[in-house]
Amino acid sequence: MGRLLNWLEVRERTTSDANIELRASQQLVGVIDVLLALILVEGAVSYKELFTGHSRMNAAVLLALVLVYYTALRSFIDWHLAMEERPYRILDRNARSVELGRVVLDFGIMATYTFLLLRAHVLIDDPGADLLALALAYPAIYAMYMAWNRLQRCAYGAERFTQRPLWAATTAASILVGLYLLAPQLGLDDELRNTLFVLLELGIVAAFRHTNWQQQLVLDR
Repeated sequence: MGRLLNWLEVRERTTSDANIELRASQQLVGVIDVLLALILVEGAVSYKELFTGHSRMNAAVLLALVLVYYTALRSFIDWHLAMEERPYRILDRNARSVELGRVVLDFGIMATYTFLLLRAHVLIDDPGADLLALALAYPAIYAMYMAWNRLQRCAYGAERFTQRPLWAATTAASILVGLYLLAPQLGLDDELRNTLFVLLELGIVAAFRHTNWQQQLVLDR
């Protein structure tokens, strides 16, 4: 019985434990890396006709392609930097449930990027196709970012980044949804509406990523 009680005692965290936890985090990050690679390959295959059939090339789909790939790649870069500073604590007794939520959110965000690629694909054949679902996806993505940051703060006990840029991006993307719905009443044709929407959304994403980039950890050398 004494041996059992000794086995049940909570062990102090050691360097070995930290290394095991770090490896577990790196393995999960590697799985998400593979998922992103598959997303990018999927996009290349889906948009092959765009570069082989010149008659189908139009401004709306080209800008949408830039928007989606920029969204995914800049998110990937910033996420990797954040994960280097604060990796998953998936093996920590007090944080593992919260960190599992963060892992699930990361998979959900990557799945949303797949949706963006698939939805923008309709512009190849019809540059005036309805992009409302894509417009709604961006506030949803920012909401997932906020939830991710909240879970990270719960796991680590402190928030290093200000959330104001994220709130600003969420607000701007939500307003853009309303403008997209109002555009036909302003006399804009569908193709022009899509082109302007993608340009404005790209501006919002770029502004948010630039601000977020300034908050990343910078080492003095």
